[in-house]
Amino acid sequence: MNNPKEKKNVRTKTQKSISAESNELGVKNSSVTNDFIRKTRAFSNNDKYKIILVGDTGVGKTAIVNRFIDNVFKKDHNCTIGVEFFVKSVNFDNNVMNLLIWDTCGQERYRTITKQYYRNVAGCMVVFDISKKNTFDNIKYWMKDVLENGIEINTIILIGNKEDLRDVREVSEKDVQELISQNNIKYIEVSAKSGSNVHQCFQEIAKKIFIQKEHENSIKLTNHMNDQSITLCDVVYEKDRKNCC
Repeated sequence: MNNPKEKKNVRTKTQKSISAESNELGVKNSSVTNDFIRKTRAFSNNDKYKIILVGDTGVGKTAIVNRFIDNVFKKDHNCTIGVEFFVKSVNFDNNVMNLLIWDTCGQERYRTITKQYYRNVAGCMVVFDISKKNTFDNIKYWMKDVLENGIEINTIILIGNKEDLRDVREVSEKDVQELISQNNIKYIEVSAKSGSNVHQCFQEIAKKIFIQKEHENSIKLTNHMNDQSITLCDVVYEKDRKNCC
């Protein structure tokens, strides 16, 4: 006749074995999770995040970039053909982000060329000239274009350039408020000529990219943790099933 105490000891041993294996898996999963977090952190000093400036020709996209990169303003310069790009770091909230800035042309005949530069864009500035109403009216086209090319709405900033010409502005503040309310986007008025708010708009786009990357990484981490939990349960179940019969 079998000894009841012996059965109890066997069962206890099995439970302890499963518990020990679960703890061991937990440690391994913790290590994997920490490694996953390290690999999916928001950004590193070597990362470059691509932002693109779009808008009608003559609204001052190149002037804004020149003011930001070299702190200069050129009254007369040639229209951008195709695209030009620059790299510069932005500091915000004790963080540093490297921006790869793409300045695109706005002329109609180059717009099909511009479309290929939307690839891997992390943030976008849509620019118009506050002294020219037609450039503001065309914002609807540009917004539709950037959204159709996969740019997230919360990484788009609307820029009203030539704030120094506010005395002759053709775009009313009311029209601007209606547009940003409809699209739920950030709006900043700048002046490439005086430099007013130029650095602020690049800091703002960097913050938006940072927040978006944090959100994406949070989703990845949650999915990763769920996958790890399922794996752990499956392993423990297999161990228990082998020892129960």
